[in-house]
Amino acid sequence: MLTEDKLMPFQKVDIAVPAQEFRIEYAVTELNRMSVVREFILRLLNLTPLYATELAAYYDFSKKELNVAVQDLLRASFIRFTHDNQIELTNAGQGLFKASPDGKPWVPQIEERSDRVSFDLVSFNFVDKKNSLSEKSPSIKIEADLENQKDSVSVAEKNFQRRYFEFLESQKNEDNGSKKTDNEKVDIYKVSQARLLQDFYVQEEQIFSYSLDRNIVERSPVLNIKDPNAIREKITEKLSHSYASSNVAQLSKVAELFDDKVFLKYVEGDSFDLSGYIYDMHEYQNVRYTDKREPVFGSIFITENWDKINRKLQAIEKNAQKKKELNYRAQWISPTNYIWGKTGKLLEILSSIYEVNAKDSLKDRLQFKLLLSCTSNSEEFQWKTFLADAPRGYIHKYDGEFQGGDVELFYVSGEFAVVIYHLILPELSNMPIPIGFITDESKLVHELEMELGVFLDQFNSSFGKNYKGVLFQSRK
Repeated sequence: MLTEDKLMPFQKVDIAVPAQEFRIEYAVTELNRMSVVREFILRLLNLTPLYATELAAYYDFSKKELNVAVQDLLRASFIRFTHDNQIELTNAGQGLFKASPDGKPWVPQIEERSDRVSFDLVSFNFVDKKNSLSEKSPSIKIEADLENQKDSVSVAEKNFQRRYFEFLESQKNEDNGSKKTDNEKVDIYKVSQARLLQDFYVQEEQIFSYSLDRNIVERSPVLNIKDPNAIREKITEKLSHSYASSNVAQLSKVAELFDDKVFLKYVEGDSFDLSGYIYDMHEYQNVRYTDKREPVFGSIFITENWDKINRKLQAIEKNAQKKKELNYRAQWISPTNYIWGKTGKLLEILSSIYEVNAKDSLKDRLQFKLLLSCTSNSEEFQWKTFLADAPRGYIHKYDGEFQGGDVELFYVSGEFAVVIYHLILPELSNMPIPIGFITDESKLVHELEMELGVFLDQFNSSFGKNYKGVLFQSRK
C-alpha cells in the first residue's frame, strides 16, 4: 500500500557510523543559594549602603546573628565597610546579582565531575550509545574523518567544552527533566582530561523510497545524530555506486525466460516505465498477472514483503504435520550487488526461518540454503563477520552470476517462489530498485528451481562449480 505522500519504500540499508566513547573529567561552576540571613542582607545592600545598626533593625536580627553573617560576607569579599562605617556591596557582591537568573544572589562554586560521553567520528556530534550497532551486524560502514580519528581525544575535550550546554540538555531530556542541576545555573569551568574508553558504531537505518508524485528516489532522514549534514554527505559518498547503463535489456531476457509478460509490458527500449508499473500494479491495481503471480515492489527486507513470504512459511509449517515423510527443499540466492543484505533484517529473517524449522511439525525438514555471492576473499570474510551468529548450516556461497547477477530467487520446492529483478536505472537512482513477483504455481516454481540448480552445477572460469559449499563449518 502507498503511504499518504505516495512514497513506495524499496530498499533498506543499515549504515554504521564510527563513534567513540570517552571518560571526561571536568569542573563546572554552579550557582548555589546562600542562607536566608545572608541573602536578605545582600538584597538590601543591593539597593543602598546601610549601617550595621540599620540592618539589624530592618530585619530584627540579634547582634550575634548579624555579626556572624557580616563576617562571612566580609571573608567572601562580597561586602565591605565604607570610610564612614557603612556597609556596601563590593564588585564581587554586585556580580552575584548580575549573574543571577532570578534577581537573587547566587554564589558560584566549583564542582568536579566525571561523565561518559560519546561522539561520532564524522561530525563529532554527541551520540547516544543506546543506538550502537554491533560490528558483526550486516551493514555498510562509512569512514571516520581522518583528523577526527587521528586526534580524537583532543577533539573530544574541545568539543565537550564548546558544547557543554548541549550535553546538559541531552542529559536533562534522558532523565525527563529530573536532573538536580538547573542548566541556567551551571557553566563549564575547565576540562581536565578526556580518556578514550572504546570504539563502536552508531546505527543509522536508511530506507529508500520512490516518490510517485515527483518521480524521484528519496531516503529517510538521519535520526540518531543531531547535525546530520556531514553524515548524509558520507552516506551519499559511500552509496554512490556508479552504473554506466541500465540493465533493462538483460532483465528483459530473464523476464522472457520466466514468461513475465507484466515486466515486459513496461520495458521501453533500454528503459523501464517504473512510474507506470507502480501506478498500474500497486496504486490502482488495474493490471494483474493472468497466472498465479502477485507483484512485489521492493526488496525482501522491506517488512511488507517479508511478511508475505513468512505467511507462506507458516502455512507450510502448519501443513507439515500431514506430510511427515516429506522434506522441503528451500533456497535463497542473493544478487551480486554490494547493497544486498546489509541490514539487520537479514539476521531476523534467518532467525525466523530457523524457528519455523525447529517446530515439532517440521523438525528440520526444511532444508534451507542462503546462497551468498562470494567472488573474493574480502567478500567472504565480510559475510563471515556479519553472519557469525546466524544458523551456520544455512549459509552457503557461490561464484558467478545467476541470470546476469541482478536476479534474486527465494523458493520452497513445490510450494512457492519469489523472483526479484534488481533494476538499474541510472537516470533515477544510484542503487538497484527491486521489483518482481511471488507465485505458488507449481510448474513455474519447479522451472525456477531447475534454473537455479543448473546454474549452481555449472563450471566457471575460477575453478570448479558455481556452488562453493557452506560458508562456515557447522558448530559441533
